[in-house]
This record gives sequence, structure tokens and C-alpha cells, in this order.
Amino acid sequence: MENLGFTIIALIPILSIFFFLVLMRKSARLSMFISFIITLLISIFVWKVDNNYIVASILEGIVIMVSILYIVFGAVLLLNILKKSGSFYRIKKGFTSLSKDKRKIAIIVAFFFGAFLEGASGFGTPAAIVAPLLVVLGFPPLASVVVALIANSTPVVFGAVGTPILIGVTQGANNILTSEQIKLITNYSALINSIISLLIPLIMVLVLTKFFGKKKSIKDGLSLWKFSLVSGIVFAIPYLLTAFFFGPEFPSLVGSLIGMFVMVSLIKLKVFKDEKWDFEVKSKWLSEWKSTFISNNETKSKMSLFKAWLPYLLLSIFLLLTRMNFLKKYFVSFVITFENIFGTTLSSSLQPLYLPGFAFIVISLFCVLFYKMNYASVKYSTLNSLNVVLKAGLVLIFALPLVRLFIHS
Repeated sequence: MENLGFTIIALIPILSIFFFLVLMRKSARLSMFISFIITLLISIFVWKVDNNYIVASILEGIVIMVSILYIVFGAVLLLNILKKSGSFYRIKKGFTSLSKDKRKIAIIVAFFFGAFLEGASGFGTPAAIVAPLLVVLGFPPLASVVVALIANSTPVVFGAVGTPILIGVTQGANNILTSEQIKLITNYSALINSIISLLIPLIMVLVLTKFFGKKKSIKDGLSLWKFSLVSGIVFAIPYLLTAFFFGPEFPSLVGSLIGMFVMVSLIKLKVFKDEKWDFEVKSKWLSEWKSTFISNNETKSKMSLFKAWLPYLLLSIFLLLTRMNFLKKYFVSFVITFENIFGTTLSSSLQPLYLPGFAFIVISLFCVLFYKMNYASVKYSTLNSLNVVLKAGLVLIFALPLVRLFIHS
């Protein structure tokens, strides 16, 4: 019975997060703060953790938080720079001329482009961008959100250039995993998710046609099974191979880019019959489908699609090169280390040149020069990005120390 009691106490930090965040529907910031305090009190009074270890665990969590916020800042900065330069507007316009079949547009935008955004940025970026983009393209707001969230599934494990595995799993396992173990986790994750990804496009289309189509029919979704299945295949194969041969940074990026290129090419070559499929006119939409859509502050542009996509292409090349051994050794050589924090056995470190945040910032600076952006646009993009980081930081500053306390107590 004593062991059962300790087991229940050990679960309290996890249960408290579930209680406040899910059941009580409190904000993430408040939920994490309360759960952190609960975890701290349990560590002190139940597990009798040494004070130095408690402080060291909290500081370790803060170091990890800095790593994540560094990536978030870079990713959001690049996105904001692209919006203000007009590049993102041009990418968005490129989707509108693809097909008169909204089902195919959903797959290209939500599944492929969403996966690319997940691979490049992560941290909620895909849903935040894809859903409004679909609304602009004529989708009901509720349908846009549903489709975006279904699509943002299999790419997540390799989101933000591998952050869930490189930081989440590695740091979560207290940095005891060997490179072979990380590779094994990467391979198994890729294998499982690649199998699931074969069905995601079809599931998206079935939900779209059943709940939001004119006929409310699954049959309308099944009629697109060939296009959906091929979409899943051309994403899954490069996704899986990239994970096996290059590691966790690139599967979502490469799978989405190759898959999107193949499917867009097949659409343009008219390999698949382009039937017109659309929603009812807006006046016939159910009230719960609708929402007040506020357009984001972005600049319009008539630049070429190649010029618009160039920053993401350069980002992929930059990240790929810095992960190859002949260059990797230089980028990992600069390390900020915190060893034996407060005299404990706990240590933590940062590799600012190797973390994806550095690549995002470099490409952002390139965009400022390449697109000849003015000071006001750069200032807006930077301040907006810092605001996003601040909001995320107010949650992570409690969440990550909570996790480290939970692990070390």
C-alpha cells in the first residue's frame, strides 16, 4: 500500500496539468505555474530532494527553454520577414491557380505545405498559417481548422528541424541516449508515421466531404482515393528514407517538398482528372462553420514563385550542409556549457550555431537584403517575433523546470 501511495503522489504533477489545462480549461501559463508549484512542493516535502538539486533542476529547465525559444524566435522571424516582403503572399497566390477541386487544394495546402511548415518551424506554426490560408482560398473556417489539424499529425515528430527528438527526447532522457539509440528512435518513429501518413490525405478528404460538402457524402471523398493515396506515398517514401539516412532534422521538410513538387506537377500535367468540387455558397453555411476572419498584416507582391520559395530552399540547403560531418564539426565546436550546476551532477549546454535557430536567423538576414526590405518592415517583423517568444516563454519557464524536477526527484 505504501508503494501505491508513492505511485499516486508521483503521478500528481501529470494529473495536475491534465486537471487544470483540460478539465478546468485554464490557460497554459496558469496551469503550468500551478503544476510547477505542486511539483516543487512534492520534491521538497515528499521526496526530500536536496536544495541544490532543486535549484539545479530549475536552471537546467531554463537552459532547455532558451534552446527552444531560440528556435521559435528564428522560425517566427523568418515567417514574419516573408510576410512583410511579399514572399508569403506570392506563395499563397500560387496555390489558388492549381485546381478547381477544393479537395485537392486541401491536400496540397494542408498536408504538404502544412508538413513543410511543421518541418521548418513547428510550434503551432502550421495550423496558425494553413487554417487562415484555407479560409482565404474559400474554405469554411471550421473546415479549415479541422483539415489543418488532421494534416498536422505525422510531420510533428520531426517538426522544427527535429526538435522533438533532438531536444525533447534527448533532454527528456537526461542526455544519456547514445547516437545509435537516437537513430533507432528516429527510424522507428519514421516507420510508424510513414505508414500512417499513407492514409492521412484520404482521411482529410473524407472528413471534408462528409461534414462540409454539398452532399454530405463519403462517396465524394472516396472518389478521390487515387489522388489521396499517391499523395500519401510520395510523402511517405522520401520521409522514411530521409529519416533513415540523414536523421531527425529533415524527414518532414524533404517529404513535404518532394511530395508537393510531384503532386503539383501531376496536377499541371493533368494526370488526374480535375473535377470541380466546391462548398455551398457562404449564405448556406451552418452558423457554427463561420468565424470572424481577420487578415494578417502581410505585403502583396508579384514576384516569381521561385523568388518567393528561395528562402525556404536556402534554409533546407543550409541545414542539410551543417548536418554533414565535414561542416558539422565547426558548428558544434562552439558550446556554452553549464557543468555541475550548484555542485550537483547536473549539467546542461547550448550549441547556438548548430541549433536550427541560427539557420533561421541567417536566412532572415539574407531575405532582408535580397528583398530590399525597409527598416519599418524589419522592425515590425522583429518585434512581432519577440512578442511570440515572450508568450511562449511565459509557459515554458514553468513547464520545463517542472519536467526537470519531475525527472530528478
